[in-house]
Amino acid sequence: MNRETETVETKKSDFEEVKKLNQPSTKKDPILNEQILLEKKKFKQTISEIDNEMNRLGWTVEDGKNYLSQNYGVTRRRSLSKNQLAEFLQYLKQL
Repeated sequence: MNRETETVETKKSDFEEVKKLNQPSTKKDPILNEQILLEKKKFKQTISEIDNEMNRLGWTVEDGKNYLSQNYGVTRRRSLSKNQLAEFLQYLKQL
């Protein structure tokens, strides 16, 4: 292995180690694990409520994508912040 290849391999290895360190370890922190699970549950509930409201309104998936694109610059609900997701749900409930 030449010096240049060795440097690239070392940088990849270092990057992977830093990446691992920056990820929360839920096994070591049960409180963090609980918070993550609660956030996921809230997100799923909000998505479910949005689905229900869209069905109530007769909106198609395409209608939802168009609204998100025009108002938030995205086409997926997963791309919205928590506040934006709540705002979208409120908008649908008001229609």
